[in-house]
Amino acid sequence: MKFESLAEGEQNSSTIDVCNGGSLPIRNVILAGLTIDGNTEVAKAIKIREVRYGGDTVADPSDITDANSNGITDLDDLNTWLGDRSLSLTDSTGQGTLNGTDAGGSECALLVIKTEMDYSVLSDVPDNASVNASVDLIGKQEPL
Repeated sequence: MKFESLAEGEQNSSTIDVCNGGSLPIRNVILAGLTIDGNTEVAKAIKIREVRYGGDTVADPSDITDANSNGITDLDDLNTWLGDRSLSLTDSTGQGTLNGTDAGGSECALLVIKTEMDYSVLSDVPDNASVNASVDLIGKQEPL
């Protein structure tokens, strides 16, 4: 996900295909956190509206702690919240095992993170400031 030149209130929907191209099934997909590069103050101004996996909500903004105390639930807060837990996307949704190539081809599920820009929490940030956020996922091939 790359965030630059966002207008106040502009909404973004980042979609990530989570696929298993390996030969063994992945029985548990874990959202371990975010890697945030660039201006971290910008990350604190990007509100989280929704996090969904396989069509189901996995992180409701009202459940995420405002760790940086800026009055909104933002990318920085989501990352801190994820760092405190292992969020099993598989256990939190109806999306089950991602089968591998031995089961007839790779299988995928969609991870969607919806955001909205809130400039009211920014101060002293250059006009050309941007931030990149990548999702840290862990796939576990656990026994049944």
